[in-house]
Amino acid sequence: MEKGAQILTALIIITLLLPTSNGEARSQIIKMSCDQQLENNITLFMPNFVGMMEQLGSKMRTSRNGTAVVGTGPDANYGLAQCYSDLSSQDCILCYAEARTVLPGCFPHNGGRIYLDGCFMRVQNYSFYQEYTGPNDTFVCKNTTRKNIEFQDTVTQAVMNAVTDASRNGEYFAREEMMVGGGNESVYVLAECWRSLSPSSCQACLENASMAISKCLPWSEGRVVNTGCFMRYSDTDFLNAVPVTSSSNNRGKIIAIVVSTVSSVTLVTVASMIVVYILKHRYIQKKRKGSYDAKKLSKMLHDSSLNFKYSTVEKATGKWDEYNKLGQGGFGTVYKGVLSDGREIAVKRLFFNNKFRAADFYNEVNMISTVEHKNLVRLLGCSCSGPESILIYEYLPNMSLDHFIFHATKGRTLNWEKRHNIIIGTAEGLVYLHENTKCRIIHRDIKAANVLLDLRFRAKIADFGLARSFQDDKSHISTAIAGTLGYMAPEYLAHGQLTEKADVYSFGVLVLEVVTGIENNKSKTTEYTDSLVAIAWNHFQQNKVEEIFDPNLMMHLYPNNSYKKEAIKAIQVGLLCTQEDPSLRPPMSTVLKMLAKDNEPLPAPSNPPFMDEDAMELNEITHRLHQYFTNDNSCSIATVEHSHFFPRRSTGGCPTPDWWVIGAILVKEKRVAEMKESTHTTLIFITLVILPLLASKSNGDARAQVIKMYCDGHFHDNDTLFIENFVRAMEITSTQMQSSHIAKVTVGNGPNKNYVLTQCYGDLSTQDCLLCYAQIRTFFPSCYPGIGGRIYLDGCFSRLQNYSFFDEYTSPNDTTVCGNTTRKGVLFQEATRREMVSVVTGALRNADYFVRRETLVSSGSNDSVYVLAECWKTLSPSSCRACLENASMSITTCLPWSEGRVLNTGCFMRYSDTNFLNTVTTTSGSSNRGRIIAIAVSVFSSVVVLAVTLAIVLYIKKRRYIQHKRKGSYDAEEMAKILNDISLNFKYSTIEKATGNWDESNKLGQGGHGTVYKGVLSDGREIAVKRLFFNNKFRATDFYHEVNIISSVEHKNLVRLLGCSCSGPESILVYEYLPNMSLDHFIFDETKGRELSWEKRFKIIIGITEGLIYLHENTKTRIIHRDIKASNILLDLRFRPKIADFGLARSFQENNSHISTAIAGTLGYMAPEYLAHGRLTEKADVYSFGVLLLEVVTGMPNNISKTTEYTDSLLSTAWKHFNEGKVVEIFDPNLMMHTHPNKKFQKEAIKVVHIGLLCTQEAPSLRPSMSAALQMLATDDEPLPAPSNPPFIDENTMELNSITQKLLINDNGDHSSSIVHVSSASFT
Repeated sequence: MEKGAQILTALIIITLLLPTSNGEARSQIIKMSCDQQLENNITLFMPNFVGMMEQLGSKMRTSRNGTAVVGTGPDANYGLAQCYSDLSSQDCILCYAEARTVLPGCFPHNGGRIYLDGCFMRVQNYSFYQEYTGPNDTFVCKNTTRKNIEFQDTVTQAVMNAVTDASRNGEYFAREEMMVGGGNESVYVLAECWRSLSPSSCQACLENASMAISKCLPWSEGRVVNTGCFMRYSDTDFLNAVPVTSSSNNRGKIIAIVVSTVSSVTLVTVASMIVVYILKHRYIQKKRKGSYDAKKLSKMLHDSSLNFKYSTVEKATGKWDEYNKLGQGGFGTVYKGVLSDGREIAVKRLFFNNKFRAADFYNEVNMISTVEHKNLVRLLGCSCSGPESILIYEYLPNMSLDHFIFHATKGRTLNWEKRHNIIIGTAEGLVYLHENTKCRIIHRDIKAANVLLDLRFRAKIADFGLARSFQDDKSHISTAIAGTLGYMAPEYLAHGQLTEKADVYSFGVLVLEVVTGIENNKSKTTEYTDSLVAIAWNHFQQNKVEEIFDPNLMMHLYPNNSYKKEAIKAIQVGLLCTQEDPSLRPPMSTVLKMLAKDNEPLPAPSNPPFMDEDAMELNEITHRLHQYFTNDNSCSIATVEHSHFFPRRSTGGCPTPDWWVIGAILVKEKRVAEMKESTHTTLIFITLVILPLLASKSNGDARAQVIKMYCDGHFHDNDTLFIENFVRAMEITSTQMQSSHIAKVTVGNGPNKNYVLTQCYGDLSTQDCLLCYAQIRTFFPSCYPGIGGRIYLDGCFSRLQNYSFFDEYTSPNDTTVCGNTTRKGVLFQEATRREMVSVVTGALRNADYFVRRETLVSSGSNDSVYVLAECWKTLSPSSCRACLENASMSITTCLPWSEGRVLNTGCFMRYSDTNFLNTVTTTSGSSNRGRIIAIAVSVFSSVVVLAVTLAIVLYIKKRRYIQHKRKGSYDAEEMAKILNDISLNFKYSTIEKATGNWDESNKLGQGGHGTVYKGVLSDGREIAVKRLFFNNKFRATDFYHEVNIISSVEHKNLVRLLGCSCSGPESILVYEYLPNMSLDHFIFDETKGRELSWEKRFKIIIGITEGLIYLHENTKTRIIHRDIKASNILLDLRFRPKIADFGLARSFQENNSHISTAIAGTLGYMAPEYLAHGRLTEKADVYSFGVLLLEVVTGMPNNISKTTEYTDSLLSTAWKHFNEGKVVEIFDPNLMMHTHPNKKFQKEAIKVVHIGLLCTQEAPSLRPSMSAALQMLATDDEPLPAPSNPPFIDENTMELNSITQKLLINDNGDHSSSIVHVSSASFT
């Protein structure tokens, strides 16, 4: 509830910032339709489409209509665009900009058309220019006001006049304004044909339109959108008086439209970012409990023995010289440094400024500074006094263990003796952490990359960022899942309850890696072969362990077998440490004895986890994608979660734009032929490739091209305060920029304070400055929820932080961008160097810190050098000079190339052989107006590209490769068609009215994705309205999914979808209303539970079973619900059950045994094989159904069934009572079984518990199908097999912590809130 309120507040505040537009361009979209047929050849189709769009764009800038043809055959592109004749040239271009932006969304289909209130556009792969009628012809009525007979007669007459006039007019256009009777009311009519038609075709089209539009009467407004013409009538004057081309008034309107457009898209971007952030982190982040608190730990930073000055560390690393860079991880970059006293240090430079993220930064300081051991890396100090947070460690020259054991040649450096000592050292370090400190410390991320080696290859455990500590009197702690897949213990991965045995498991994996030289996450030679743990287990069972020894150990060279015996023993110890049952894993002190003593007897290991299930193995592609996204290459995307780059007009810097890099990764992982089969992948490719091509055509004087943008990688302290301060800061900045070229703003207090600096370069006019700033304002919200960022454009700059940076002029992010398209001669280089020296002095003489230069390369030459330099006006003269001097030295590194830029913390500098400078600051003339329009088109297109691309990049990052190979029966385009079905589509205003404008009294509940309201339609039908958080209409894969699944099925035990709406400001689903709410409201309530007798409960069970059988077996494609639980079972007036909430459902074809998917569902109801690795079958639903059966019989929810913190779960409780023949003891008291005269109901209830245990067996193959479960339930004398153990039955650590669940209830108001974020290769 609290998050929902914060989100609503943020949206309201941001909306208040949006400027208004008087919309003379009439760029509202009336209707858009895409053809059903897909393109024939993507290689040919794409360049033809782009070329056709470019030709149309050129024609629309000089004329208000045009046609274009590019290509031949089935991949040809025929285009037509036309503005209605009452639009001015400027308004026409703005309307066309909207059409051009939206219509590419039809890809990969081979055609489409879009009707706006001011223009029309159509694209096909055949010549359609003479068509004037077709099956898609339709009318659109606005039935808000019912008009009288006189109005209707006047409309009929005005439409007839318009048909006659347009047919005779050379422009095929007519407009009519006719008074109704003798009153003050008038009728306004517009009619226009496409100019590619013949006169007779035009007349036929308009006559058809006049008959169709009469069907809108008696309503006050109507439109006809035909294949060859457009017609509209209204009682409101929508017509433009005359096409105007002069006066500054229009310039102001253009600016207003641009700002309005940009701001609107910004709202969508911000909302999308917030939704993704909340879905990803949810409640789990709030319940993280360590042994520290931020205020207590912050005192450490004032301790002189730990505190380093930032300047000291910067000097030690050579100002972060790339030569000193040792490596990069998920949280920061590590550099080698040398202090003034000669000590070598390792400096961990955390990404961006996270000095206010105390829980993350202080944790590592606290953990490692309180311990001291020869096998733990030593923390020398830290620094957060400068612009970033820094940790200083002892320097270990041999880097980390993974650099050796996984390397084909370096592995030979580590013989068995060294490796054995490393294993012993790591074990000793863990014994110290687990047993020999005041508070037991669990590392949580033991792996080869976190074991560093000193000069003599002694092991030291590093990276305590994820470590947790707890007191001796606790058996475990509950915490958010964090670590690396492949190294995390199954009981910890399942429920987040943490003991030292989680580290023991990770250590066991590490031991196997050291002996074999095989990395666990990369051990599979094919997609479904065994993991390293399984390989080791199989070889151990067959007494063939020697076959998996690392060849680099060269065991055959040793004269005796002592080393071989030690290695075999290490394998056995590794298998003991990776046993599924945590109680069987030895503590680290016992492990150390096993390893150190030659004659120590070892027990036989039991199976590693999920030994018999192929479904439990990790997918290697996911890990490889993670490597691509973290590749340390300055010309690739370093870390998608921390940096945002945008396409540049210049081809300098890295020759391949970042979007093409991502596309290259997709192509590398999934062949182009496979991409064509996957609509999802194709959509991503087209968004990353075609849209940037369409958006990059801008030549505006505002120079609004984005050169580079940085976003801080760590998050703000408080949602409510930060958003409020941010919005206020943007509002004040906008006000200041309207009257000045610079804005310096400070809003708020403490860690959520916002400091903003925005500045336009001195040669921009006021109008150009506003347009450049509009681009900045569009992009900056995409940094949310980061605490700051900076953006450089060719005409302006802006920076946002949560600390005062106004006097900073240099930082590690200072960079140079070269445009290496043309290699210039010596004379050009010399002239450029001279100008670089002169601009430093020239800028300081100018009060604006700005200078521009234009110099001939030599006398008699036509070649010139153009230079611009500017400091931010918040700097002192000395700081400005220092910044420009640094820039002048940096920019010369771009020579001999024809263009270069320097993007420094305190200044900007650029040179070029092309004149990019504005000559004078002008305020009039049609030339500037044309440029403004061109910029408006560029700004709008670029913003749309950003919004779409940003959403896709976040989606890829979260779901990784596994989403690309999902093979369902649906795709986004196919699902989108549903919204065009008039039987499903509801108007937003209709829904809003039905719910009483979202009246709180009509609120039924709230879940992880939206709020549900009760509503009453005008015909009296009661409905349930699911109002999705924010505006999800651009998140098609999420919104359309539930529409597609539930609209494609029909069964008495499935909730019925009545329709949906995405035409308003948010996405909405409309369901049938079920008055008795959900099952959990009864079975878990002490009083309401009595309303459900056993007879009713048994019928509910049968109904749910029948619904699941239908989904699993009786639909065209098998559907898996993935979230069966009591809160998703709704009850109608007669308590008949209906399965609801299909937002997580997945479908797949009959020929697939399973699908791989990101993990989603509710802890306590998810099958163990699915929870571990995300491979999904119907048996996952069977498991959830089994849990639900036990809940219905006992009245106890599985997730909070424990009466004390560590007692058994509902599954283990039912299992024990079943084995002891005491099932009756756990019956829900509300059933009052003792009151029934016969034992029939009691026998049924015992049988249901029996079936529930059969459905929750650990092995999926032993669980019955839903049809078998129904037969068991319905047949009285059906003999039932004995159930085997439920998963993790012997381990308390495998059960959910009730305290955690209570927190979950307090946050969500729902004890079974779904989780959807346990899906990536590393958990943080």
